[in-house]
Amino acid sequence: MKRRIFRWFTIVLFFACLAAIAMNVVADNSALLVTAEKVARDKAGCGESCRMTGMRGERGMHQQTMTYGMKGVGDVEVVCRRAFIVVGDYACEATVIPKK
Repeated sequence: MKRRIFRWFTIVLFFACLAAIAMNVVADNSALLVTAEKVARDKAGCGESCRMTGMRGERGMHQQTMTYGMKGVGDVEVVCRRAFIVVGDYACEATVIPKK
C-alpha cells in the first residue's frame, strides 16, 4: 500500500514539474516583456524617452530576469516572479545597475 501511494505521489509531482516548465519556461512571455520594459523605464526615471541600448533575458522555472541597457542611466535589471510557482500573476521588481 505504501508503495502504491509513493508511486502516485511521484507521478503527481512529475506532472507538476512539467506544468511549471510549460507555464514558466516554454510559454509565450511577450506580455511579460512589455510589462518588464515599462518597469525598467519607470525605474530609470526617463519613461518613454529612454533610449534602450540592449536587452538580455533569462527564463527559469521560478523567475524571469531581464536586463535592459538604458543610455545615460546604465543597466536596469528587472526580476519577475509569479505569486505561486506555477500560477498567479507576475510581480516585477527593478534595480538600477549604474554604468561604470
